[in-house]
Amino acid sequence: MRTETSRLLKPFITPYLGSNIRICKKSRLLAPVLMAIGILSLALVGLMAATGAYAVAGILSALVVFC
Repeated sequence: MRTETSRLLKPFITPYLGSNIRICKKSRLLAPVLMAIGILSLALVGLMAATGAYAVAGILSALVVFC
């Protein structure tokens, strides 16, 4: 399980490995949060699109891409 998680988060953590230890720790903390919020947002966009709320789905998609 540890190697799967490390492999999944590697693109987010790799740019900060050589930097300050505080920044490296923050990137290890924030990468899973980013993944969880992204997956939840995609699920909500799918739900909004499935129920016919295309405007809300579009606005949420734009907000996710912008942030």
